Amino acid sequence: MNKIIYLKVILMQQAEIHDFLNRFFSSSECELLPVADDHDQLKVKLTKAMDKLLMNRPFYWHYIEQIGAEPETAVLNFRFSDRIQEGEFIHSGSPRLHQILDASEKWVAIFACIKSLQISCLLRWSHGFA
Repeated sequence: MNKIIYLKVILMQQAEIHDFLNRFFSSSECELLPVADDHDQLKVKLTKAMDKLLMNRPFYWHYIEQIGAEPETAVLNFRFSDRIQEGEFIHSGSPRLHQILDASEKWVAIFACIKSLQISCLLRWSHGFA
């Protein structure tokens, strides 16, 4: 993954991570389930494709496809603050967030362009100089 994108992820606040995951799963046609606190929690029922991509269940999927059964996709429950105890705590250094970013590099690039950070120390300063 691009180093600039990793830097932007490290600098993301909890609200931005929530917004990113909300957009990512919505655009992936996953079902966003209702939760008590929309700002501190996100509950998602994955599609078949997203389940295969994120959940690491190859034996389950092989079995389901062999017997032709209707699959039951996973439900992920993320929390963004310590006020809620139910769910997986997501922050800029969490392994699940980095797994999602690695699995969806094209989505991150699109999001990074939309939510570009303005950090002057990282920009090339030339003013006409080569």
